[in-house]
Amino acid sequence: GVMSWWCGSGDPYLFVVLPHQVIRKNKGLRHVDLSNCCLVPRHAALIAEALNNNHSITGFHYQGNTGVLDTKVGVLV
Repeated sequence: GVMSWWCGSGDPYLFVVLPHQVIRKNKGLRHVDLSNCCLVPRHAALIAEALNNNHSITGFHYQGNTGVLDTKVGVLV
């Protein structure tokens, strides 16, 4: 599966809860694009927690947000 998400002009916190749940629970998910969603460190922490619990994702895009993807451990810091 593939997930692409864009928060638009709304509060990004409201838009990070659903992707968090999808990443965390969907073991068939292979590719995620959260680029340019106005995410900040508190959002990155939720996504990092979800990524730590999903080992099926092979592609992840996070450009344009606060935080970085650490490819050695697979989490945002």
